[in-house]
Amino acid sequence: MVSLREQVDPGYAVWTVIEVVESFDLSEIYARYEPLSSGGRKAYDPKMMLSLLVFGYCEGKRTSRELEAACRRDVVYSMITGGMTPDHATIAKFRQVTDDVIEDLFLHVLEACSEAGLVKVGRVAVDGTRMAGAGSLDANRSVSSLNDLETEIRSILDAAEAADVLDAATGSIDSHKPEPDPDPDPESGLSVRRRVALEDKLGRVVQAQGAMLDAVERRLVSDKHHGKPSRGEVKVNVTDPESRLQKTRRGWIQGYNAQVVVSQDQIVVAAHVTPKSTDVEMLIPMIDLTTENLTLVGVTDPVGHVLADAGYWSADNFRFEETSTSTLLIATKNRHTKTKPVDPERVTDKTRARLVMEQRLADPDTKKLYRCRAPQVEGSFAHTKTRRRTASFLRVGLEAVNAEWKLTNLAGNLMKLALHHTRQTSPPLHQPPEPENHSERGCLRRVISQYWRPSPFNHPKPHHIGQPAS
Repeated sequence: MVSLREQVDPGYAVWTVIEVVESFDLSEIYARYEPLSSGGRKAYDPKMMLSLLVFGYCEGKRTSRELEAACRRDVVYSMITGGMTPDHATIAKFRQVTDDVIEDLFLHVLEACSEAGLVKVGRVAVDGTRMAGAGSLDANRSVSSLNDLETEIRSILDAAEAADVLDAATGSIDSHKPEPDPDPDPESGLSVRRRVALEDKLGRVVQAQGAMLDAVERRLVSDKHHGKPSRGEVKVNVTDPESRLQKTRRGWIQGYNAQVVVSQDQIVVAAHVTPKSTDVEMLIPMIDLTTENLTLVGVTDPVGHVLADAGYWSADNFRFEETSTSTLLIATKNRHTKTKPVDPERVTDKTRARLVMEQRLADPDTKKLYRCRAPQVEGSFAHTKTRRRTASFLRVGLEAVNAEWKLTNLAGNLMKLALHHTRQTSPPLHQPPEPENHSERGCLRRVISQYWRPSPFNHPKPHHIGQPAS
């Protein structure tokens, strides 16, 4: 009999995922499964389910149906589950159960990376990316539209309730039996599925009305601060009331602003999601969250330089350096932004702070250090959105989206940790000797040919019909 564990390469990243999850304390999750019910099938092991969920995020398989299909077809996922196939509903429910332990798991993975010597905080970079949420732009509603929608849903539910009361009084139906699945006319009653869907939609409409009050208050404060006249009608998304409009290079999306702080070796040390569309208010909270996480995992090295783009620049953020041990390097303007010359007679605190930062960034050594910002943090976004196909959120609500974003980034940290283990255990590749002087460079082609082998991916170039192949 062939074991599934023998079919998986020992250097594969799944072993790192299983090892880290096995060492994680899941007593809180296990306590929710006790006492066991007298009937029904035994529940799946939470550690197995968590390993399945985390490894799915490592490979970009995030939906419950993708994970269910992978358990049926992929030997690696079958090895994780021990040959069992959890259905998509079970995986989706388990994902919701683990929301409150994802933060601890994120810190546990960060601690494992620190023990491997990966968390180098001499230079950290902070940045944010706009992520689309579960709600679409078409689901945005105004105050009047929300009120009309609420009235319509309540009228349908009231009519169905009145029909149920009438049928129970006349004895035309048995109130103890479940209602049929087909959706009948609202005047004669609703199916159970339709009724639950309408009640859920009504709850989201009421939540959107509460979010509408907050949005109107924010709009009034913003207009008063900038001295602008009253703008158009405020709208809130019905599907995800906590999401907001986010401006991207490709247009507007309905979603969130996902923030990360990345270490020098591209380990995410802090991750947080905010509905705010701008980054300027998130610099100090992200630095504080970074310090808190590093303290919890036992990293004693202080954060050296904090690199950020022009979206984080403000005089208030610059003053934060006075109470911090870190050095801030923040661009004061974008490349396409033109600044007016400073009038010596009208130098304010904001202007003075900007001049100090621009003078600091003009230093050649500092400029060389700041150039590391883009590949350090934006490379993490590229890997998350492209390699692991996480360009949008699947969950609804700020709390659920925060858990999903931390799960996404801890999966990325696990991939880095697995790559580090592979490099430590595998022997280094033999490198051809470098020529010592110019006279030996003539032999370089012959030396390289001794180690070079044709790659199976180097196919001949395609040629057109009627032309000789090159």
